Amino acid sequence: MQNFPLPNLDGAPIRLNRDFDNLPNWYREEDLKIFREDHPFINEIPKGWGNPWPDLPNPDEEHSEFFLDRIKLSEPRNRCEKRSLLGYYLSWHIIGVSFQNENGRAPRNGSELKSYNDGLPKENRFGIHICCKSIEEYIERFSTDGIEPSEIPLYKEYCTFLTLVYVIAHEWGHYRSEVLSFQLTNFVKSVTGIDSSNLSPSYLSYFVNKKRFPLSNFEEVFAEWTSLKAGIFNYRMKKPSFATMIPNWPIVEATVELMLTRAISRPSRIRPYSDIRFWVDFDNITSDKIMERLSQNLRSLNRAVNDNTKLDLIKSFKNGKIIDLLMHNQMQFSLGHNFNGIIESAPLAFPYKPDSVFYDFGDDECMKTPRTAYNSNKYLRIENQSFSLNASPNIYKAIQGLKEPGEDDAVLPIKVFSQILPLDPIYFHV
Repeated sequence: MQNFPLPNLDGAPIRLNRDFDNLPNWYREEDLKIFREDHPFINEIPKGWGNPWPDLPNPDEEHSEFFLDRIKLSEPRNRCEKRSLLGYYLSWHIIGVSFQNENGRAPRNGSELKSYNDGLPKENRFGIHICCKSIEEYIERFSTDGIEPSEIPLYKEYCTFLTLVYVIAHEWGHYRSEVLSFQLTNFVKSVTGIDSSNLSPSYLSYFVNKKRFPLSNFEEVFAEWTSLKAGIFNYRMKKPSFATMIPNWPIVEATVELMLTRAISRPSRIRPYSDIRFWVDFDNITSDKIMERLSQNLRSLNRAVNDNTKLDLIKSFKNGKIIDLLMHNQMQFSLGHNFNGIIESAPLAFPYKPDSVFYDFGDDECMKTPRTAYNSNKYLRIENQSFSLNASPNIYKAIQGLKEPGEDDAVLPIKVFSQILPLDPIYFHV
């Protein structure tokens, strides 16, 4: 693995107390508009395929009590035992913290850190982790009322496929956040000309803050947004192999994905995940026009997610993007930086003027989806999985459906920053 970076393990102060008294508030009443029940796609699909989805379980671990000095990843830990957990992401920074806790020093170089990671229990290694049984059990809760008995397996397979893509893209959003911390560090050096600039943010201080305050963690909003942009509404995502077996497939696909967006944005879903409804206009993103584009697999579909964010409602931020808000939050954990507030998952208090110097910063892969290339290391890869059809049958079928004929691996059209932070293959726990 080349160009392997070391995380910044320097201990910047961890700011936990927030004072918004002098900041103008941005309030918005919760929009509880009901999706139109006369959606034309619903009237044209096979009966039952438009059944509402149950509330989505967590795509991440909860950490209301979180202490860096307690992290020791050499100890096995089956996180997926908790059936409410669909998946999780383990960052290189946390691998580095564990190395430091267990060895009494920071890793000397990237090779030493990688060797340590490779020796950890599989469930504790850096990367994206998928809890297969949790996803399978979630799908088993789905209502199959009205669906022909012969179509029920196909319905569950496709719902599993969508849920799998949702979880992978969500966890990739957390990977993107860690990549951002490396990009910001390099960017600050180029701006200030000083390697040790006090503008360099502390990722670990930021990380601890978001774990201590999980109900207002904006990064979860960002991860939910990437699950839409890079996953569910990614027009380059390969269709599952069983799609040809379903009658009226384009309309079925559009409608089932509509059911998933309703589950994502449902107010009854726990925070901060449900707060995505404050940042994306789900009425527009599931409108007749956009769902028709979805059913036709049009390139303009990716723009639908970008064009329906509500960032234009924020004062002095009309040129910003969702990723700019994440940059703003990370910059608040910089020594000597003029602190002007953390952006929360539900916009109750908002800095009047965010760090506008970072608008349109860096390589924002969220604005466009790259083409897949099987000989490239720039895209997210699902390597050949060893678990059998009997272990997690629907997950197994979904992965097989993502592969090209004759290929052992599946390549997802989601970017990997191989020159900044390589992303190892996805781990599946069955």
